[in-house]
Amino acid sequence: MPEEGLLKSTLYLFDSLKRGSIKDFLDEVSYPFNLDGLELRNEEALREALEGRFAAADLSGLRFYGVQTLPAATALERYGPAPKRLAAVDLSEAWVSVANFGGHGYVAVFVKKGRRWRAVAYSD
Repeated sequence: MPEEGLLKSTLYLFDSLKRGSIKDFLDEVSYPFNLDGLELRNEEALREALEGRFAAADLSGLRFYGVQTLPAATALERYGPAPKRLAAVDLSEAWVSVANFGGHGYVAVFVKKGRRWRAVAYSD
């Protein structure tokens, strides 16, 4: 079962997506950050990449069906290999969260950095 801190970070990250809040999304990540296979090394680069995505994808009207958070090893056993765009992400100590908005999956990869859980990758 995931730690409470991981669950809070997961829900906060996906809530920021639904609300279209880049600022709140950035509060939950660590660098380098993998965005659909693109490695971004700092907040400025990630903000720039997210601006177009958030403007093009309005999730606010989509129903949120839930989120599942699993150790990466369990997710790989259950669902098969990670998509190629996430192949460069080190999953050895990671947890994978999959949110369902309107029947479509959104994936975030989290690792513990110090005392906090941080997203290190995102793909939809």
